Amino acid sequence: LFAGNMGSNAALFLSTDIGTTWTLINSGMPQNQRNVDALAVICPSGINGKVTLFAGNLSGVFRSTDGGANWTTVKGDFGNHAVVQALAVCADGTSGTNIIAGTNWNGIWLSTDNGTSWIQAAPVTVIKVSCLAVMGTNVFAGISNGGVLHSTNSGATWQSTGPGIPDLGVSALAVSDTMLFAATSGGVFLSTNKGSTWTSIFPGGTPLTRFVAVEKTDLYVGTADQILGKGTLWRRPISEVIPEVIRRKVPTDFLLLNNYPNPFNPGTTIEYRIPKLSQVSLKVFNSLGQEVAILVNEEKDAGYYQVRWDAALPSGV
Repeated sequence: LFAGNMGSNAALFLSTDIGTTWTLINSGMPQNQRNVDALAVICPSGINGKVTLFAGNLSGVFRSTDGGANWTTVKGDFGNHAVVQALAVCADGTSGTNIIAGTNWNGIWLSTDNGTSWIQAAPVTVIKVSCLAVMGTNVFAGISNGGVLHSTNSGATWQSTGPGIPDLGVSALAVSDTMLFAATSGGVFLSTNKGSTWTSIFPGGTPLTRFVAVEKTDLYVGTADQILGKGTLWRRPISEVIPEVIRRKVPTDFLLLNNYPNPFNPGTTIEYRIPKLSQVSLKVFNSLGQEVAILVNEEKDAGYYQVRWDAALPSGV
């Protein structure tokens, strides 16, 4: 797990125990250039390979090829005093990897050689890139001064997305399968067709929406009340916000998802997917291997399903 911060004590950190402890990884990065506005990671294919990291800030882009132990500058000034506010890694459509940098004053930049050289892929007219998200070779850029841009070729060229999302500032993007979520100053919007159309799924207004993220089957939204000076984190199952037409799509494999909420009292929901007509048996067992409940025992068509279990059990069981 990697993290960076800003301010007089700006630094980069590494945790190898899921955030319990942290160590500094600043070697090769000047003290006055350690503010971190963006991070991106390339994970190795082999178990003994080293992670390659990219860090972006006012001074450009830094690269570490040894898991953060040492850093070098791979791109200095992006022009116009631009700050690199977003970084993303995506497949180039063949066997390589592209690095994409979004700046606040000088457009979107692309590197096809692991950060060694850079070209401007979207011009200075796209002046305030706040975030990037990747869906295969499709890349999306949230613009803090309004809208979302879409690249279908791993960041080489860009165009605006379709109607439905207002011309408002975009602060965060998140991807889950073929779903794209955008947090804007007017609420959260969902696109299920790579940005061609958008649907509002979380209201705007006060407090302002600042953050959106996906974790397994849940969608998280962060809001900030600037008047009261506090924030709120919201959570909702993705299955409750996606359109019915998406739920009717045929899955590609069998999958049993974790129940939510968990822990629960007294009820919880279990989701599962089946790619073809099948006899489905879904049972609940306790820690002793004893059958507690039969939730499903019938033939089901291919599709996405969820079942609610209201457990009439003593507390703690």
